[in-house]
Amino acid sequence: MAVPRPGYARRMPHAEVRALLVPLDGSDFSAAAVPVAADLARRFGGRVDLLSVVDPDGDREARERELAALTVPGVELTRTVVAAGDPA
Repeated sequence: MAVPRPGYARRMPHAEVRALLVPLDGSDFSAAAVPVAADLARRFGGRVDLLSVVDPDGDREARERELAALTVPGVELTRTVVAAGDPA
């Protein structure tokens, strides 16, 4: 799991963060960004927007279930799955 460096928030005393966009591709690597974004959102009072793009022929419902299963206490989450073109 990625861990922010100690003191990173103290170096940005005037930062205003309303939302953090976390792109997810279904991998464990991308999912590791969720708790880091959640920590930042808590510190700055923002929300976390989860976004996943799937191939139009892919299983959109499965990805929606994966995103629905991600929860972060104390942080507003939005979840969006887009089926369009080439996800890359």
